[in-house]
Amino acid sequence: MSDWTVTSLAPGIWNFNEEAPGTAVDAYLVCGSQRAVMIDALQDARGVYHKVRELTSLPVELLLTHGHYDHVGTAALFQKDFGCRLYLHAADKEQVEEGDGVRTTAELLYGREFPPCRVDGLLEDGQKIDFGNGVSMEVLHTPGHTAGSVCFAMDVKGFSFLVAGETLHGGYSDKIGSDEGVWKASLDKLTARHFDGYTFG
Repeated sequence: MSDWTVTSLAPGIWNFNEEAPGTAVDAYLVCGSQRAVMIDALQDARGVYHKVRELTSLPVELLLTHGHYDHVGTAALFQKDFGCRLYLHAADKEQVEEGDGVRTTAELLYGREFPPCRVDGLLEDGQKIDFGNGVSMEVLHTPGHTAGSVCFAMDVKGFSFLVAGETLHGGYSDKIGSDEGVWKASLDKLTARHFDGYTFG
């Protein structure tokens, strides 16, 4: 059983904070006039989705910061029950589609099975997403925690902030695809840019 709260960060952007046994994760709903996305998938899929439906009537896509259980574990339910399309970087695609219990950390850290989940599309470094209403987002490939980790650089009517997933705050293990050398390069990539604020999962 999980416990979660919803906080408005800016017009059209909400933070979903969830505390479940063994994990605490943040996800973000971003809505514009043209599209709506959920960044990462929380464990209480049904409850979260019904709350999302109170906030937007647009079809919701799932954009995942990386392929670990606490960020993607219920994506299969979002797909099956609500028809959400799932997007992830190519380097984490295989572990998610195969339900790899170690590389997704489900078995390794949580003692749970990872439900194999279809990846509908791939996120690429530099990819731009326009939500309308002055809200846009750029995908930044930031490997290190995992090979397919990404961050999302948000622009909300000139205010820039970074949704960093676990690039700024995440565990390290060879078993889950971590790489110290490329992680440092990813941090250098982020610090070379300016953000008015940031948040991480």
